[in-house]
Amino acid sequence: MDRDKAELRWGIEQRLEFIEFRLFWEGHVNRIDVMQQFGVSVNQASSDLNRYIALAPDNMVYDKSARTYVRGPDFDCKFRPPDAAHYLAQLRLVADDVLERDDCWIPDLPPYTSAPAPV
Repeated sequence: MDRDKAELRWGIEQRLEFIEFRLFWEGHVNRIDVMQQFGVSVNQASSDLNRYIALAPDNMVYDKSARTYVRGPDFDCKFRPPDAAHYLAQLRLVADDVLERDDCWIPDLPPYTSAPAPV
């Protein structure tokens, strides 16, 4: 896995990290998620999902009734360990208008508030 990961181009690795992020935090991911987040074609999004399956076959399975990939029962992060601080930082950056909503990997922002940072 490490050798395969080291050989990936940055753009592909980012999309695979995104797939894993969505699987971990949301429990599902599909082609349209990848297409909308990165502006890639249907073929590229399908290729990325298939590449992720090849690298981590136990991490996701296709749910035919929901028409989406769902987190597999033996899910194990391969690209970036889950980090609540990173997740919360994205929320804070969006709240503070530092990060554009479209650049955030969290699809449906939960209701939240943040205390103002001291000056």
